[in-house]
Amino acid sequence: MQVPDVSYDNKPKVGQEFASLDEVHDFYNKYAKEVGFSVRISSSKKNKNDEITKKEYCCFKEGTSCKGIPCKKERRQGIIRVCCNAKLAVVKTISGVNNHGQTIVFACAFLREETTNSFIWLFEQFKKAMPGGAPKMIITDQDLAMMKAIS
Repeated sequence: MQVPDVSYDNKPKVGQEFASLDEVHDFYNKYAKEVGFSVRISSSKKNKNDEITKKEYCCFKEGTSCKGIPCKKERRQGIIRVCCNAKLAVVKTISGVNNHGQTIVFACAFLREETTNSFIWLFEQFKKAMPGGAPKMIITDQDLAMMKAIS
């Protein structure tokens, strides 16, 4: 892994928090400009209330081209995709309010992939963090990998 030499204020840090998605976008654009690339939104996820819970930014050239593979070109494209790995993921934490009106975090995890093994690892970590033992109930969105991990 290559870590570019940038000023401390512009260097992304694990656990860094932002007040808004606009602030995240401005920060990563500033970082990318200093390092020497441009960014674009690679993917995002919304919850049932249409709130953005995750947004991933990547190098604007991230991806692969059709070089060497026959592909149908519908229009001329000025950007050639390369296998650039520059990425930044923004994740929303799951929080609630206790009986004193204070905000509390229930859980927060960043998983690279939503596989059964990833969820098993995540649930094991949650069990270690819970002083009363394993939870009596887990409510899911019927994700197959998560259901296999729970069973």
